[in-house]
Amino acid sequence: MLLIFCHGLRVSEACDLRWDAISFLDYEIFITCKKGSDSSVHLLPADEIKALKQLKELNIGNILMVKCYVTL
Repeated sequence: MLLIFCHGLRVSEACDLRWDAISFLDYEIFITCKKGSDSSVHLLPADEIKALKQLKELNIGNILMVKCYVTL
């Protein structure tokens, strides 16, 4: 949720996030845009990197967001 809010991600972009899109060394995340706009690289603050490292330790697989739900 922090990434969605701080980086203005669309639900589809958040659901498609994968661990290989994050560079822990460069403090960056690559966002693949879905609605015709350009994909981009976002800088990640140290607190977000720390939280992502903790989440990665608990996560299995390459997909960052395990479940995404859309309520209509």
